[in-house]
Amino acid sequence: MSTMNGIKFSKHLKGLDYKVRILIDDGMQINVGTGIGKYSLYLYNELKRVLSSCDSVELSQFTSECSGKKAGRLKYLFYINSKTFLDKCKDKEIVHFTNYAMPIRRNKNTKYIVTIHDLASFLYPKTLPLLYAIYNRWCIKYAIRHSNAILTVSNSVKEEIVHRFPKISNKVRVAYPGVYEEFSKNKMPLTETYESKLLRNLKANKFFLFIGTIEKRKNLAILIDSFIKLKLSGKGKDYKLVLAGRFGVGFEDYMDIINKSDCSDDIITTGYISSDDCIRLYQNAAAYVFPTVYEGFGSTQLECMINHLPLICSSIPTNKEVSGKYSLFFDLSDTSSLVRKMEQIVFNQYDYLSKAKIADETIQKFLWENVISDYIVVYKKVLTN
Repeated sequence: MSTMNGIKFSKHLKGLDYKVRILIDDGMQINVGTGIGKYSLYLYNELKRVLSSCDSVELSQFTSECSGKKAGRLKYLFYINSKTFLDKCKDKEIVHFTNYAMPIRRNKNTKYIVTIHDLASFLYPKTLPLLYAIYNRWCIKYAIRHSNAILTVSNSVKEEIVHRFPKISNKVRVAYPGVYEEFSKNKMPLTETYESKLLRNLKANKFFLFIGTIEKRKNLAILIDSFIKLKLSGKGKDYKLVLAGRFGVGFEDYMDIINKSDCSDDIITTGYISSDDCIRLYQNAAAYVFPTVYEGFGSTQLECMINHLPLICSSIPTNKEVSGKYSLFFDLSDTSSLVRKMEQIVFNQYDYLSKAKIADETIQKFLWENVISDYIVVYKKVLTN
């Protein structure tokens, strides 16, 4: 398949009489270990794989030595607007910023592409810190006006961008992220047990799972409330709820709900966990619950599908776009709707065989070797316009 893809992608670039040089800028996310960081690294590696024979692909990783996020972002903005970065881009035909921000200082002969992952700061600003929401909106507005092309990660977000900024609709394109295969069901953790002591007494298939930043925008209150109702009904007495990930804005509110309930001993908040612990959780959970009110893409859905892990999702457009035939969907306005989906898992009313088949078919669409052509098409388009 690699050879076939190599030929295929070369055809996308047919007609160019020079060697294309591409720079991928990670928006200082790879070292932080965020989803955008994974997206940046996987995109870079796949471009290197399919274009290695005829193109040059370089990765720009910015590491801030500042302790605070605000200072780090400011330092990054200074860097991409510096002469050093300008000179770095001078011999590049394409510079692709994977984290929505782009420089004011640019080379005339270079094409600039920006990935916008979502419009949370426009649509749900109260779920974000105020200064970050302002910063994010400014960067996105600037990128939309001044980039040569806008990439986004779902048709749902494309529609939102075009609706809000109709004048630039002709330069917005969808290119899905691929699945992060480090979370594959065939991946064996390096450790014999969980690294986090908080997880070592977990029983396989006896816990519901959420992995991600424990923050307001993830809408975890409905998950916590539904789990408490499930427990108090006596239907899920052997089950636990694991909320794994960094603590973010709104975490204190969630802890207040947990501590005031009669189920605090059955709800585990881990803080940051290792990749090995993530893999083990995906492989041993009874089901994953994804209660988000808004999402640009939601790579977690792919990670569940590649592990054949039952997935219970909020019925928002993006989730339906990514995992429509695989997920069990619930109504965000109805806690009992989520409780009923969790009961399906507890009472073994889930069709594992048919869902596994759907997962394997869906994942093919999201393999990096299959989505990468969408990126190449956009690169060619900006170079030939």
